[in-house]
Amino acid sequence: MSRRVNYYEVLGVPQDADLTVIKKSYRTLAMKWHPDKNPNNKAEATERFKQISEAYEVLSDPKRRRKYDCKDIYICDSFYFYHFMTLNL
Repeated sequence: MSRRVNYYEVLGVPQDADLTVIKKSYRTLAMKWHPDKNPNNKAEATERFKQISEAYEVLSDPKRRRKYDCKDIYICDSFYFYHFMTLNL
């Protein structure tokens, strides 16, 4: 089983960071790790850039971020399941 990537660590932001902080960190890191800016280390830069982009895609979307934050947390999953079931009765 593979270890899940911590998108907050990838972007270097706290878990309670708002969208402004996430966006600023993304832009800074994307510029730093863009493969075109790292011609001598293109393989690592490409991998880092992919992780940074993926982290931003998830954390900048409220629905995807909520799902990511609740992943692997039984209490959170149970709460949303209960909420879903009561709405659909």
